[in-house]
Amino acid sequence: MKKGIFLLLLCMMFSSCIQIESDLQLNNDGSGVMTLSYRVSQVMKELGRIGDEATSLPLPLSKEDFELLLADTEGIAVTSHSVKEIDNETVVNVSFSFTNVKALALFGESDDSYLFQKSKDSTLFRQNLPFAGDEGFTEDSIAMLESYCSGYYFVYTIHTPGPIKEASLGEISKNKKQLVYKISIIDILKAKEKQSIEIKW
Repeated sequence: MKKGIFLLLLCMMFSSCIQIESDLQLNNDGSGVMTLSYRVSQVMKELGRIGDEATSLPLPLSKEDFELLLADTEGIAVTSHSVKEIDNETVVNVSFSFTNVKALALFGESDDSYLFQKSKDSTLFRQNLPFAGDEGFTEDSIAMLESYCSGYYFVYTIHTPGPIKEASLGEISKNKKQLVYKISIIDILKAKEKQSIEIKW
């Protein structure tokens, strides 16, 4: 069974240091563009190896890797992709266009991870965030990871076609058409319950 792309990247968070930035552009009909940008510390990639054996999960890096992940999913396609080495880090940027939010199920835990619901007076978008704390991490292990992973975050920006009326998480921009949710890797490890982002406009 294929893992969702977010789940794959978030699993990598727990075996090395990785920062993920996600940008979601929504249209009135539920279509849009999802852009992922993530950077991985080269030092942590080396620490995740024992001899010639990699102990961490393989990251999707090439355009072919992402197209393989999307192979069985309708309504979504890779529109741009790049990989760069910057300051001892691997930086990947990839964008996907989608015809409706159901196609984004690949990014979540299940087919109902995303909801786009229109009514007469408003539109509701909901996403169940695919992470929560892991009981296997002790205070000592989190403290150790914090020394390596300081400055690494999951940053999620959502752009809406109309002014946002309310949101369950994150900060709404001054023009009311953008929401930014930011959480550190360490806070993800400490989280006890899963959360959802709900936006109405």
